[in-house]
Amino acid sequence: MGAMRVTILACLLFATNGCGVIVRQVDSRLDQLGTSQWFVQGRRAQLNDDEKAWAETAWKYFNFNYNATTGLVNSADKQQLVTMWTVADTISATHTAHVLEFIDTKTFDERISTLLGFLNGMSLFQDRLPNRFYDASTGKKVDGKKRPNEVGWSAVDIGRLLVWLKILQIEYPYLGEYVDKAVLRWNFCDLIDNCGALYGGRLVGKDVKLIQEGRLGYEEYAALGYNIWGFDTALASTIEPYGRIRIQNQEVFYDLRDPRKTGNYAPVLTGPYLYSGLEFNWDRPGDISSFDSQHSNRVMAKLAHAIYRAQESRFRNLRIQTARTDHASEKTPKPVLDSIFADGFQWNTILENGEHKPDLALVATKAVFGMWALWDTSYTQQLILAIKELHSKDRGWFEGRYERSGAYDRTITASTNAMVLEAILYKSRGKLYTGPNNPTYMEALLADIFKQPNRCFPPERTQCDIN
Repeated sequence: MGAMRVTILACLLFATNGCGVIVRQVDSRLDQLGTSQWFVQGRRAQLNDDEKAWAETAWKYFNFNYNATTGLVNSADKQQLVTMWTVADTISATHTAHVLEFIDTKTFDERISTLLGFLNGMSLFQDRLPNRFYDASTGKKVDGKKRPNEVGWSAVDIGRLLVWLKILQIEYPYLGEYVDKAVLRWNFCDLIDNCGALYGGRLVGKDVKLIQEGRLGYEEYAALGYNIWGFDTALASTIEPYGRIRIQNQEVFYDLRDPRKTGNYAPVLTGPYLYSGLEFNWDRPGDISSFDSQHSNRVMAKLAHAIYRAQESRFRNLRIQTARTDHASEKTPKPVLDSIFADGFQWNTILENGEHKPDLALVATKAVFGMWALWDTSYTQQLILAIKELHSKDRGWFEGRYERSGAYDRTITASTNAMVLEAILYKSRGKLYTGPNNPTYMEALLADIFKQPNRCFPPERTQCDIN
C-alpha cells in the first residue's frame, strides 16, 4: 500500500507520460511479492493455458463417468461403484469446474442438487451410517464386488466427505440446509468416541466389528473433517505412537502400531499430506494467518515437508523420479500402497495385506500434481514434464508412469482426476477450506435439547476423559 502511495505521488509531481510505466512496474513487483514464498505456500498465480487445459482434461473424467439419475460419479472409469471418498471427490471436482467456468451455475446446481438428493435419501448401513460401497447407477448398497449387500462403513471415507460437505456449505450458503439434513441422518455413536478415536465398522456374520481406522497421515486428515463439524478429535489428531527413520537424510515419521495386532499396515504415503495441505494449508481448522507460508499445525507441516524432500533427494542422489502415494492399478484390483516407508523397508510398494509388489511402483499423477501445487521447485516442475502427456483425450488422467519401466499405467480414477482439479484450484485461489461458516440449520436444531436426534452429535456428548 505504501509503494502505491509513492507511485501516485510521483505521478502527480511529474505528470509525465512515463507514469503508466511506473505504475505497471510497481504493480508487477507487488504481484511478485504477493506470490513470494515468504508469504505463500507453493505455486500461486493466475492459471496459464496449459494449466487450464490440464484441469479441463481432469473434468472430462467426471463428465464421462457421471450417472445423472443419482448424481454419483464412478470411482474408476466405467466401473459403477462408489464410496463416500468418491462422493467427496465429486463435490470437489464439481466445485472446481464451476469456479474455473467449465460449467455454468445452472449445471453446477443441477449436479450438486441431485447428489444432495442422493445423500438425503440413500439407504444407510443398518440405518446408521453410509455403507462402504454403493452402485453409482442405482444408488443401492452393494459390496466391493457390486453385489447387493451392506458391509459396514469407513470412518476415513466419511471424514473426507465431511470436509467437502463443509466446504460446499461455506462456498454455497443456499445449499447449507440440505447439507446439514444429510449429515443429521447419520448416527455417530460408533463412528467416533468422545475423545476422537475413529472407528470403521465391518459386518462379520450378524455382528458389527469395530476397527480403529486410519494410520499416521490419513487418520489426522480424516480427523479434520470431524473437527470442522464440532467433534472433539483429540486422539485421531495426535500422531502418537510414532517412530522416526532417516530416509535420504530426512527425518521421516512413521506409525508404530503393529499390523499383526491391528490388521492394517501403516505405510508412509504422500497422499494425506497433500490433501491436508491443499485444503487446510496444514493449519488447525479455524486458524487464520496473514501468510499461508505459516502453518499453525507445525507438526503436520513438518511431516509433509520431510516426505516431499525425501522424494526430491532420492531423485537428486539416485536419479530416480519419485512421486509416490496410494493408487489404483491395471494389474491388480487391490489398492497399491506405494510408500516412502512401510513394513520396515524404505521405498516399499505393498498391497493392503502386506504383499510386496515393487513392479507396481508409479510416478503417480495424483502425487505429482499435489506436490507441484504445494512446492514451487524445479523438481516438481520436472515431475510435471514427466507426466503431462499421461491422459486420455476424452476420459481424464491416467494413474501414472511405472517407476521401473516408464510405461503408462492406464487406469483412470476419480481420485486422481479430483486431485488434479484440487491442485489447479489451489494454485489459483490458495487453501480450499475458508471456514468457519455462518450459523447453520444444524446448529439451530441441536441448540434445542427437545429436537436433538440422539445420534451422538457434539452437543449430545459427554466431555472427553482419556483416563
